[in-house]
Amino acid sequence: MLRYILLILMIPSVFLSSSYGQSTKYFDENNVPIKKSKFKKKIEYEAYFSIQGDSAHHKRLIPRSVTNNIENKEVLLDLLEKAIGKSINRNVPTVIIYYPGLDRYNAPDNNRKWLAYRHQELVTKLNKIGNTKPIYIYKDYDGLQKYKGIMTWYKDPYQVIEQKFFKHHYPDGSFVVIGKDGTYISYKGEYAIEQVVDAAKELYEKNR
Repeated sequence: MLRYILLILMIPSVFLSSSYGQSTKYFDENNVPIKKSKFKKKIEYEAYFSIQGDSAHHKRLIPRSVTNNIENKEVLLDLLEKAIGKSINRNVPTVIIYYPGLDRYNAPDNNRKWLAYRHQELVTKLNKIGNTKPIYIYKDYDGLQKYKGIMTWYKDPYQVIEQKFFKHHYPDGSFVVIGKDGTYISYKGEYAIEQVVDAAKELYEKNR
């Protein structure tokens, strides 16, 4: 009798261990299964991020840099104009700096002189490219207090920037540049000022 009682008590733990012991499956950016070694190699080159796939045991690659065409560009720009209270020049690239919220990568730097210098550097370099200016958009304002008096951040209107370009939280921040013809270049996660400038320059030259 004791033997049967022990067997019954063991059944749930067997199912639990089976459930929690599921092996992780890996997929590329097109949701095609790949080997774990290939998955990790692509992550190491910093050209991809790992995100959760269709289940808790799936991991999928997502490219950090994307060049594509945006649908309904005018709708997006109209929403942005209402959010920032200013008109946006359609003849030059629209540069959007996106802040997803506080994380360990964007929290520590409270050097206001450095933040102001970095902002001014971006403004100056973009000004030489068709006189375009950066638009600062946030999802969650927490952590942006340090920028007060340096630049103005605006709430993402109806989460349009998040939904179109940055559906997941990428560390530090991201950017997207939208060209006159609707072509855009986006970059997820920590970036350099030159990357923003180069993207703006590429799309400006493309539409001259």
